[in-house]
Amino acid sequence: MITLKIKLLIQTKPGTWILNKKSKPCIRALKSEMTSKIHEEGVMEMTALMNIKDLYFGGDMEAAPALSGQSVGLIDSVKSVDTIIKETISEFNTTCLKLSKETFDE
Repeated sequence: MITLKIKLLIQTKPGTWILNKKSKPCIRALKSEMTSKIHEEGVMEMTALMNIKDLYFGGDMEAAPALSGQSVGLIDSVKSVDTIIKETISEFNTTCLKLSKETFDE
């Protein structure tokens, strides 16, 4: 089974659409054939979310709009939690070291 994470990495239509601009709620979703049609129409029926489990648990990118934020375009790999934590700590320590060498005018 291909997970949504893997689909994000191999998707052929990178980026997102702002959907439902002519109604509420306005949402951001990954580009797909389904969301392209919704984007063109400007209105999304809530029934479009009926098969959302098939999207998130089955990897079917056409089952429902894959809701996402702006940062989804920054995803270029799938990392373990351990790797993310170690990279975050390393980046934090590097930044602190750089800042400790800075002089600031008061």
